[in-house]
Amino acid sequence: MNEASKERLELFVEKAEKLLSQRKLLSLIGLHRNGGEEKWQNNEDIEGFLLTFRLFLLHKEGIALYKPRLRSPEQLELLKLNDLSESWKETVRQACQSIIDFLATEPRMYGATPVSRWTILETFLYGYFAHAEPPKRKVFKQWQDVPELFEKLQLDFLDILMFLLRHIKDVAEASKNELALGSKEVE
Repeated sequence: MNEASKERLELFVEKAEKLLSQRKLLSLIGLHRNGGEEKWQNNEDIEGFLLTFRLFLLHKEGIALYKPRLRSPEQLELLKLNDLSESWKETVRQACQSIIDFLATEPRMYGATPVSRWTILETFLYGYFAHAEPPKRKVFKQWQDVPELFEKLQLDFLDILMFLLRHIKDVAEASKNELALGSKEVE
């Protein structure tokens, strides 16, 4: 395994372990009552968790398991690491394909418009938690104005995070095994 591949796998494992150690933070994300109004609970720990989480969605970081408009896992930087085992690559391919299929589904309707899981994830991350991109923030606020829908979208958001975390964990485990194999080859 070359040094660039080793560094990429180490980064993946490091960030995955950080996320998985903070997994309990997901239980902190929830609704709380404030004068009869339901509001999305937000705090610095949750934001920190989500900022780390989004590294697995940002193509430029080289550890992404998904990117928008992705048609094939082979387009991901992780699978361009040619010197890794076929077993590792297959784990990554399966995780990525599962994520692609999952995020493309449309579990909700907003008016007459279907809302994909990717749209839900992207809107919560970039319209509220990790950034405040004006178009996504606008959609987030529109969703908040429909309490029944918003409550379901919050639950969908948590389900999406948990689904993605399972795949991040699988790839992190495969990466640890790959790193162990690489270190044995050096010995």
